[in-house]
Amino acid sequence: NIAAQKRRLEGAEGKLREAKSRASCVQRADADVQKVVQQMGELEQEVGRCKEASRGVKAARSCIASNETDILQMETAREHLKHQHTRLTERLGRLEKQAALRREAALVELEEQMIEKEAVESSNGVEKKKLEENLELAKTLEQGMKDMRARHERDVTATKNKYAQLCSVVDGYLNGLQTAVAAGNGA
Repeated sequence: NIAAQKRRLEGAEGKLREAKSRASCVQRADADVQKVVQQMGELEQEVGRCKEASRGVKAARSCIASNETDILQMETAREHLKHQHTRLTERLGRLEKQAALRREAALVELEEQMIEKEAVESSNGVEKKKLEENLELAKTLEQGMKDMRARHERDVTATKNKYAQLCSVVDGYLNGLQTAVAAGNGA
């Protein structure tokens, strides 16, 4: 009878140990499930941050594409202004040569008129008046050439200023774009 009770006691103790072992496993499993639930919540937050970052990247890419289009347009405008500046510089050179030739021709004409004036001055008052008119015409032509040169120089200066302003705007825009791209890449 004692042996039977001892066996039952040993059997009960074995069942108790087995139940404790199961309870311990359940507690560990429950703790593991709680950790997994917590990690899943953190993962959901991280996925949300990633989605937000992805939207930011898409917006930045769209902005970069728009900026690249603007840069291409500005580069085209810059090249156009550069060609226009070159054409105006060449035109200025031609006009200066023409003005120099006209001035030289006017000076030759003036010199001829002076010689003619000296020859005619003593004999005819009408001729004197004609010579004065020619001298006045020569002065008017020379003044016209000066005025034309001044106008042309103002036009060239204005074009150079516009070109410098455009270069400054393009450089500023490029610097801003590079900063934005670098900031976008850093994010």
